[in-house]
Amino acid sequence: MRNTNKWHKPAMAAAVALLATACSSNPGPAAQDDPLADRRADLASVDITRDTGIRNAILEQHTIYPYHFETGTALLNSLGERDLAVLADSFRQAGRGEISLRRGDASDELYAARTDSIKSALTRLGLTADNVKIDDAAAGGEGALGNDVAQILKADAGRRDSSGGSAGSGASGASGGGSASPGGAAAATTGGM
Repeated sequence: MRNTNKWHKPAMAAAVALLATACSSNPGPAAQDDPLADRRADLASVDITRDTGIRNAILEQHTIYPYHFETGTALLNSLGERDLAVLADSFRQAGRGEISLRRGDASDELYAARTDSIKSALTRLGLTADNVKIDDAAAGGEGALGNDVAQILKADAGRRDSSGGSAGSGASGASGGGSASPGGAAAATTGGM
């Protein structure tokens, strides 16, 4: 399991510094005339917290899914580019890294092209492919207990039933006491993305 705690302290320090600055500063006359100044400061602190959470999730999972690519191609979309940039930044600092590139329903040719696309992007981001392992492994992270995944899938199916959508039985076989990654639960509900 990867240790992402090294990101928590600097991110929290930045958030605390921003909040301390926003709370302790003496607003000038222009700021006192702006009734939305406090709201903008509050929103900025929320953005920092949210962005830190997203970054930590990307690092914990270290996975690129088919939805990170333009449909049916090896071209990374904007989400894929953002997530890969976050991973590359961490890998540069660590000197190495690992990416799980999920195959989904991609053909052998498309999967190979996506692997090459990731390697090229990593090179553009200042890494050598030798320092980054790319494979089709389960997403990283602590995962979730099978019983919890089954309950989530059952609740999702119930919501789809009550809203008129189709409800597949994505929870079948997930009622054991083992664990499944959060990405696995998403794949079960989205048809194997």
